Amino acid sequence: MLCRENRIDPSQPLEQRLQFEGCKRIKGTGDFDRCYALVERFIVGPKYPLPANIEAASSGFESLKQVFQFASTSAAMVITGGAMVGSIRVLKRANLLGSSFSGDPHELEKAARIFCGASVKVEDGKGAAIHLPNHHEKLGVWTYDICKVIAMNVALVKHMMAAEKRPASISWEKSVKNDEGVEVADLGWHVGAILQQILDVEKFGRMAYESGWTYNL
Repeated sequence: MLCRENRIDPSQPLEQRLQFEGCKRIKGTGDFDRCYALVERFIVGPKYPLPANIEAASSGFESLKQVFQFASTSAAMVITGGAMVGSIRVLKRANLLGSSFSGDPHELEKAARIFCGASVKVEDGKGAAIHLPNHHEKLGVWTYDICKVIAMNVALVKHMMAAEKRPASISWEKSVKNDEGVEVADLGWHVGAILQQILDVEKFGRMAYESGWTYNL
């Protein structure tokens, strides 16, 4: 349904669904607002549920947007996704977000517009990098789609703040630190829950297949 809504034939192979006939080059526009609108439309709050989400018995929700229409909290929230955390750290390194940033959507959106609107230059022997007045961010296999990830962060924060209750604060962390600031454990699924799932190979395989790429969220 989502494919047909966007004039894509779902019966075609993935390669054909993604290709642009006659396209030789894709050039970024630096228009963060348009990027955000597309991320919201296709990934965060699609008009029709994504197949992977509709089959995910463990989630019970059809989209990320729907989660915050039914659930909200005033507790502090921690976002742990590696790419999501990484993009926030990049904005802090570029001095577009302060070290005490706690999830203000307007502050994040302002930083995103500046970062994603910056020019990309290719340097001999160094590859492509986003050039800001006081910071150069090299683009690589983990950061080539960083503006899309930043747009997802903006969407996530906006939906959290638009829910019935607002989080006391929002932070981005990949690990647990002790009182001395030393990392002592990774954030994410509990080890016991993971082992319980993967030791039953048939059940794990079926759930992973039905849930698609969202199974690791």
